[in-house]
Amino acid sequence: MATYLPATSPPVAVQAFLENFVNVPLSGFNVISGHLSGSAQNISTIYQRNRAALIFPASQVLAVIVRFQIAGPTAVIATDVDGVVRQGVTIWMNYQDPCNQYFLAWRADSSKPAGTSVLGAQRVLNPGASQLSQCPGTGFTPLTQPDGSNAFRTLNIDVMDGQPHELKIVRTTEMPGTAFRLFTDGTLQMQASDLNNTFPDIGLYGLRTDNVIVTLTYVLELPPAQASAYCANPGACFP
Repeated sequence: MATYLPATSPPVAVQAFLENFVNVPLSGFNVISGHLSGSAQNISTIYQRNRAALIFPASQVLAVIVRFQIAGPTAVIATDVDGVVRQGVTIWMNYQDPCNQYFLAWRADSSKPAGTSVLGAQRVLNPGASQLSQCPGTGFTPLTQPDGSNAFRTLNIDVMDGQPHELKIVRTTEMPGTAFRLFTDGTLQMQASDLNNTFPDIGLYGLRTDNVIVTLTYVLELPPAQASAYCANPGACFP
């Protein structure tokens, strides 16, 4: 069962939001697994692995932005099923349930050189499964870049350096299928698509963290009318 811990990390500086940018606090999430805490607009954790999804659907989401600052590794480290330790944040797009979604992650990777990180876009598809216990690290398939290659890129950016960082996922129609543009710290790094359009957009999105003590903000970019409608839900937005 998910539990909540006191905030232990300093808050990340947050810019003023325009009316089409919605800051989702912890009260706007269903915590599926792990231990998260909330302080105003910030979400914090000292737990090794956390998963959370929006409680309320958001219509016509244009982009999802996570601004984060990692204070260090967690006391307990979780290793993935392939034997690799990954540390960082993930945005779930077109979330259906914990076993089925698009998985767009920016994380340090123990199989890569120190001081680097891996940006990746994958489809997580587990037909017939909808609970975490039914899909322990299964169903991952890389999305496709415009040149046909798998949507992974190693970056010379250290997400574990204690500095503020930003992962932004933008929907795009510039590629066929369900497609995304992936930005890190304001720089476009990659485009990725699912040519099969596997998951419909039902308005739900999510968050995952791995093996990091982190404070973050989770922001939706919406048309103004949809932002206003979303924030009418109790606890969905800050302020």
